[in-house]
Amino acid sequence: MGTFRAFLECKPPTFDGTGGTIDLLHWIRRIEYTFEESESPVGKRVEYATVMLQGKAYSWWNAQVQMLGLADANATLWSDFKDLIKEELCHLDDILKLEIEYYGLKMEGSEIEAYTKRSNELAALCPNMSQPISRRIKLYLRGLVPEIQGCMSAANLPTIQQVVRLAHQLTDQAVEEGKLPKHSSSNANALMSNKYIWGEYQGEGPSSI
Repeated sequence: MGTFRAFLECKPPTFDGTGGTIDLLHWIRRIEYTFEESESPVGKRVEYATVMLQGKAYSWWNAQVQMLGLADANATLWSDFKDLIKEELCHLDDILKLEIEYYGLKMEGSEIEAYTKRSNELAALCPNMSQPISRRIKLYLRGLVPEIQGCMSAANLPTIQQVVRLAHQLTDQAVEEGKLPKHSSSNANALMSNKYIWGEYQGEGPSSI
């Protein structure tokens, strides 16, 4: 079972509460990756994570501790803690904008790398729309260009990793056949970054935001 030392050795991010909704959601996601990497005990996750709070976020948590007592505050379920901190520091309008963008996200031309990257980012930030995995796959397929969408849907692949890889392969094939325009030179390095993203989401990551 992971110790607090193991948690710290994974270099968890700090959070001061001043960066708005997006920063908070990213912090939660990165902290959850740290939990998985360090094998942090479920019952210790709030205790570990709150050590990384600073500034405004720390002041908010300190008020919770004073109200509940340290033992009860640290015993808060991680899912409940996320609800509490989002209620305090998230702007609902920002979350709604992200969800609207995710639902309407479309691949442009042959730019599958850019589409995949943004889809992955929004899936992490909008877990209510990307879970279970079947919903995430459906949204990903929905935004693909018509030239590959039919083949992708017919493949009926069970994991997002398989779906993404096939989408990239079919896009490259469509470009070679002249069905799609050539990739933009501005996105020439995007494929390498997406290889990291595919690995980041292998197994769908830790518990949802």
